[in-house]
Amino acid sequence: MNPTIDSSELSRLTASLASALPDAVILPHDESPFKDATQSYWAQQACEAVPACVIQPRNAQELSEAVKILKDEFDATETQSVGDVTRGLFAIRGGGHSPLPGASSINGGVVIDLRRLDEVTPSEDRSSVVIGAGAKWMDVSKVLDAKGLAVVGGRNSAVGVGGLTLGGKNSTLECLHKPSKGLQSMPFTRL
Repeated sequence: MNPTIDSSELSRLTASLASALPDAVILPHDESPFKDATQSYWAQQACEAVPACVIQPRNAQELSEAVKILKDEFDATETQSVGDVTRGLFAIRGGGHSPLPGASSINGGVVIDLRRLDEVTPSEDRSSVVIGAGAKWMDVSKVLDAKGLAVVGGRNSAVGVGGLTLGGKNSTLECLHKPSKGLQSMPFTRL
């Protein structure tokens, strides 16, 4: 259980989220979808964290509503510390590829799973691409390959665009372009 919030607060929070976002919230009693949402991480340690619920927003409005509800809960309960560690209320999952505990999963809190936000839309002039926060590099490559375009992306196509972009690492085109700080130094207009 997440030490920041007690079970009654957690029940109130999950009920509030489920009421506001009935098609986006997955609760533990929805066994098969919950298992699919919590057991599809790359790293085993992320699979071991059991959230109170998973939110899979389908659009920016649902994501915004979830964040508003979580912010209201955070403001109502204030941050509580356990020792020197401040515990979180939620975690955000893009591709779910990080090996760091708590990076995209949380024990007893809320996981915002962005996998449904996997839009890949090249501009008409082919100079830019709108990429959803939950897209994986395989999604991007599939769309761009069909248009004869390429992108500096992850070596592993199952890696999420958001995590690799923000966290950096090695890319497929690093021999042509060597960013000094991973992909976060690349010019992105919108993610």
